[in-house]
Amino acid sequence: MSKNKILKNIFSLSVATFATKGLVFVINAYLARILGVEGYGTVAIVTSILLYFIIFINLGFNTVGIRSIAKNNNEKEKYVDNIISLKIFLAIISYAGLIIYALLLNDSAIVKTALIIGGLQLFAEAIQLVWFYQAIEKMEIIAIRAVLINTVTLICLLLFVKSPEDIPIYILIVSVSILLNNFWLVVLYLKQYAKIKLQFQLKFWKTLLKESSTVAATSLITALMTTFGILFLAKFVGEYDAGLFSAAFKLLTFCFIPAFIIQDAFSPTISRAITLEEKIEITSKYSKIIALSGSIIATIVLFYPDIFTAIVSGNKFMDSVPILRILMINCFVAFYNLSIVPVLLYWKLEKKSMYSYIIAVIICIGLNILLIQYWSGVGAAFATLGAELVLAISVSYFFFKEIKKLYLSIFLKLIVLGLLSGFIGKSVLHLANLHDIYFQFIGILITLISFIFLTLRFKIIELRDIKKLIGKNKNEK
Repeated sequence: MSKNKILKNIFSLSVATFATKGLVFVINAYLARILGVEGYGTVAIVTSILLYFIIFINLGFNTVGIRSIAKNNNEKEKYVDNIISLKIFLAIISYAGLIIYALLLNDSAIVKTALIIGGLQLFAEAIQLVWFYQAIEKMEIIAIRAVLINTVTLICLLLFVKSPEDIPIYILIVSVSILLNNFWLVVLYLKQYAKIKLQFQLKFWKTLLKESSTVAATSLITALMTTFGILFLAKFVGEYDAGLFSAAFKLLTFCFIPAFIIQDAFSPTISRAITLEEKIEITSKYSKIIALSGSIIATIVLFYPDIFTAIVSGNKFMDSVPILRILMINCFVAFYNLSIVPVLLYWKLEKKSMYSYIIAVIICIGLNILLIQYWSGVGAAFATLGAELVLAISVSYFFFKEIKKLYLSIFLKLIVLGLLSGFIGKSVLHLANLHDIYFQFIGILITLISFIFLTLRFKIIELRDIKKLIGKNKNEK
């Protein structure tokens, strides 16, 4: 893929993602203030449970579809027909299981109702074609869909959700919005490409299941790492503590937005890299961009957590600040892992990443059980950090074994520069006696400027590299 193509993909995804996440930000801020800490915890419980049922439908088919179509565009109709057919079949089974689970669950009527309503998301996942448009590099379609989903959600949220009792209504709004927008992608596919023919090709389904099994296992393990702390907190400590941890964790997920944009933009090129030289060339660029974005994002939130908590969640959630600080240390490590794990998946090395995730999730569960009973949400944050560190060590081994290179040094250099930039920003505020929370915006600006200056000064990235990246190649269209 040409530099222009990658840049176009990043630009399309960035504009839409930041527009979308701007909407998500407003949605999140409104929910936190309307539902309160406990209500926010309830929503986190419902969405965490739904995630497991959605994973059962996806089972890694999206990743298999992306890398298969990226390598052989002529087979796109075959993959679309079979993946949608298989996912619809699994959605029916999954929804039946969800209803039984909700009815047997020992929880409030609000949680049970919200789970059953949220089952609509299972069918939305079944017809989801985002992976197809990602494979053929139509990132603008993905962008439009994302903006539409969150616009509809926000409007309906402001109109109909007024108290914690309206949690089922919120889940209904989200589910219907996703379902309708995914249906729009189906209609678009029908008009532009081909009719979707529901298939029952058992032999090909077995092939899909075989190819995606390790991806599915990795997704399940990832879900355990991200949701176990929330569910364990809710069960053994209370929904208030689950709400605090969820608010901090939501901020952590916002930090990953640039990484996912970069990953989506690079994924077709990474999938097509075959020779060692091609793999080294694309991963060196990919890792440097991930490292740059991760270092400055984690640094800013680590040094100024109060302002982000106040803006995103509200003053009721200020007790989550210690949790957020720990999660920002985790953020440094997570960005490093995001520079490796997707690459292993796109190179069909998911079995190796799965081994890493199995070790990490065992550590995660053990640390959560051990630490939460003593330190509640802070314990859950330390458990998340511990698991992420174990994952980093493990995936580094497999990545190095594949291309005999590791980009750890660039991450360490940028983390040091990031921390130094944060210290400069904080020092200026202290010396100027600017202690009010809203003066932290000045500190953030100083930190950002310092980081840019230091990365250029120490030649981590050079101006000529930036010019090459954004310069147009007239011979490539």
